[in-house]
Amino acid sequence: MLFVGRLVEKKGVRFLIEAWPAVLSEYPGAQLVIAGDGPDRQSLLKACGRMGIEDTVQFLGAIPQSELPSLYRSSAVFVLPSVVAAGGDQEGFGLVLVEALGCACAVVTTDLPAMRDIVIEGKTGAVVPGGSSTELARAIVDLLNDPERRHRLGTRGRTHVLVRFSWSRVSARYRDLIDDLINQDTTG
Repeated sequence: MLFVGRLVEKKGVRFLIEAWPAVLSEYPGAQLVIAGDGPDRQSLLKACGRMGIEDTVQFLGAIPQSELPSLYRSSAVFVLPSVVAAGGDQEGFGLVLVEALGCACAVVTTDLPAMRDIVIEGKTGAVVPGGSSTELARAIVDLLNDPERRHRLGTRGRTHVLVRFSWSRVSARYRDLIDDLINQDTTG
């Protein structure tokens, strides 16, 4: 398993760590790799220690962007368990989901609006309720149990993001938006 991102409340890594023992009960040899750093790192490390899972969770710290594709490609599943933080902060856009899908990695994420803009439940990835360690563990185990589905979701996910989020597609949408704004200004 792989998580990539800043270690802050809205990323929901706490829920992934809470889900991890249930995954380990089905897959005792599984490893969770956490790439990223942030203010929650120490509390997450302590939680792993309290739960006795520290030998199965690897904190890599910040990773150069150039090394991320190989991490995505070597992972069975990428997990982005984002939640709405206590102060209301939430993901604006899950770029790491686009990166993981672009590398044909199967993904599990939560049902926040920014995630639903990228992942289509059952077609390009698995989407679970935010803040539910139980549902997160279930979705991860389901994907581990079904390599064909993992491959299918990764392949469809890659096609999906290449169509929707390629630089040519994004620049065309910006161009259209700017043209609309200019036309509104000259006609209003």
